[in-house]
Amino acid sequence: AIQSTLLKQLEIAESLETLRDVKAQ
Repeated sequence: AIQSTLLKQLEIAESLETLRDVKAQ
């Protein structure tokens, strides 16, 4: 269960980074 939570957090972090990159352009 902990592993899936960490994976979800990683996915969310990547999504947030992508959103920031899109806004920066």
